[in-house]
Amino acid sequence: MGAVRILITRNAPDKQEVLLPEENFELISHEFIKIRPVRSIESSAIAAYSEQADLTALLFTSKNAVQCTHDLLPQLRPANNIFCIGGGTSEKAREYYGADHIAAVADNAASLARELIARPGFRQAVFFCGDKRREDLPEILAAHGINLQEVHVYFTELTPAIIAGHFDGVIFFSPSAVESFFSMNTIDAGTVCFAIGSTTASALTAITKNRVVVSAAINEKILLETVRDYFNKDRHRH
Repeated sequence: MGAVRILITRNAPDKQEVLLPEENFELISHEFIKIRPVRSIESSAIAAYSEQADLTALLFTSKNAVQCTHDLLPQLRPANNIFCIGGGTSEKAREYYGADHIAAVADNAASLARELIARPGFRQAVFFCGDKRREDLPEILAAHGINLQEVHVYFTELTPAIIAGHFDGVIFFSPSAVESFFSMNTIDAGTVCFAIGSTTASALTAITKNRVVVSAAINEKILLETVRDYFNKDRHRH
């Protein structure tokens, strides 16, 4: 069996050479989305938060949101009220705000909403997000009477491109990348799609009948290990 051909739908992630060595894997990378931070945030959004910080949850469902919020609002001072998904998002939140300020970590946006609902002390929430955020979290919170204020801190621009040739696997890190890739590409029946989490996996199953393998954790390194282990097992079967 020759080298496994893998497309990574973003710039090459850290540790890829270690976990997917070139003697076993041929890797092609292309950035299918571009993140553009907003220039400023309305001060009224933060003023309202500051008045009732103890009753207000801060929600993050992407590390881009954490990064852009920190850059745009260096004055933000969380209490023990950050709700975020795991992996790079929670890592970035701990880096900037400290582990003591994180109230809950969940696997996806829907689970995060349920974590917040389970904490009766929080009556409202500020959701720092991009312009292409999914509906899961806002819909669940609205159904349970949680007042949600969305603050867009970045824009997601799709940067699709035609990528020729056969790939044994394609790695996806976000639903937006799924949308961007499939807007101009199709994949062979035997190509395996790899998703960093359940939200990205759902976007894939909605658009392709190909096999979708989900990372064991919302973590870049774990995702690459999942890809490596999948094809190493396949290699041993042959």
